[in-house]
Amino acid sequence: MHSLHIISDYKNYGGRVVTGSDAGFIFKLFGFACVRELELLQEGGIHPLEVIQAATLNGAELLGMEEEIGC
Repeated sequence: MHSLHIISDYKNYGGRVVTGSDAGFIFKLFGFACVRELELLQEGGIHPLEVIQAATLNGAELLGMEEEIGC
């Protein structure tokens, strides 16, 4: 089992997966790292539609702003 599948297991047990939680670091530009994060979620076994949800609705719900943002 690939170590990326831990995030899929977390989701399957009821955890909420959101993107953009990394603050970034030197030589990593915001935006480009987000695309890689989406790719890694899919490589970890999360369905592509759930990856989109993690990048939109899940984060909005976490912030309590699902009516205003999050598609």
